[in-house]
Amino acid sequence: MKTDYTFSKRLFTALLMLCAVCCVSAQRIVQKAGRGIVAIDRTNNSMTRYGTPGKLISWRKLAQEPEGTLYNVYQRTSGSGSWTKIASNLKKTNFVPTSLTSGYEYAVAAVINGTEGEMSEPYRYNTPTWQGDRTQRLPHQILLANGS
Repeated sequence: MKTDYTFSKRLFTALLMLCAVCCVSAQRIVQKAGRGIVAIDRTNNSMTRYGTPGKLISWRKLAQEPEGTLYNVYQRTSGSGSWTKIASNLKKTNFVPTSLTSGYEYAVAAVINGTEGEMSEPYRYNTPTWQGDRTQRLPHQILLANGS
């Protein structure tokens, strides 16, 4: 009788631990990060991908967005005015515009199953300042330039 009780107790403990492990491993840690939209104009500098100078608007895909999410890109005069759609139904998280206007704001909205979601926080674009051969740099470029 004692061995039956010990076996039952061990089996119950093992099942309890298995359930606890399954519940813990199902949790997902997600940071509360925004869309992180940025706009870059590298037309006067040759340090771009594939050696081609150009303009770029880029943003993050959020963790809760399903595969197949599309994106619309908007612009407006900074701080006022209505938004104008400059690109729609983009499959990637970047867009190459023909121009970027200093003092304009750019924003992105996700389109899920044909329904447009909330617009991102706007990013205000300002023309970079050129000083001799030094340019306005992004933080990761500064770190790389300093050897860090």
